[in-house]
Amino acid sequence: MRYLITGGSGYIGSRLVSHLIGREQTDEIVIADVREPRDWRPKTSFRRLDVRDKHAVDELLQAERPEADPRSIHRFRRATEPWAVDALAFLGAPELSDAVEEARRNQPAEPLLRGDELGLPAGPEIGRLLAEIAEEQAAGTIATKEEALEYARRNARAVREDG
Repeated sequence: MRYLITGGSGYIGSRLVSHLIGREQTDEIVIADVREPRDWRPKTSFRRLDVRDKHAVDELLQAERPEADPRSIHRFRRATEPWAVDALAFLGAPELSDAVEEARRNQPAEPLLRGDELGLPAGPEIGRLLAEIAEEQAAGTIATKEEALEYARRNARAVREDG
């Protein structure tokens, strides 16, 4: 069984972690807190998280187990970084940690395109296109600025014609 303990570094939370570690059926405990635990225990991982940050809590709880392909890993990372490896542990998929680490190492320092290079009016369309281009780049279907521009032209046109 997997557990997520909020406040697991505090007095009561750490006592709960100690109790759960002693249970045979405990597989993993994710401690979510604003500070690291004083001592690390077997079967535990830590995620720096303030429970008052609704967005961060939602991301942790709503993450879905990704497939092993680069596109799924990219989507998972977008939803869970910088805690993607901890989220994998929480989801019971630690075997995908190497794929996340590889994606981190291979992530380019700069995007292929910036929004002002698309030739579109400012708006959410630019963000959508840039996110799609980043996903295609992670999946290996786009590698150059020219390919990214072609993708943007093709997909922005489809949106305008449908719109």
